[in-house]
Amino acid sequence: MHSSGKGVSCSVVPYKRTAPGWVRTSASEVEETIVRAAERGHLPSQIGVMLRDAHAVPLAQGVTSGKILPRAGA
Repeated sequence: MHSSGKGVSCSVVPYKRTAPGWVRTSASEVEETIVRAAERGHLPSQIGVMLRDAHAVPLAQGVTSGKILPRAGA
């Protein structure tokens, strides 16, 4: 009933946290998009979905150098 598994798909966050070669969005563009979305009141999960669907960025930390909102003061 209670197991330590991750479900049927066994999905986990990728170990390698670098940007894939097919990502064409620059780090500065990703940071600007995240800051603008945070200023509009979007939640971090909504920002991640927006980056994934509209800008083809699978993981923002792989493109940028880490956490953005604490640095931006948003």
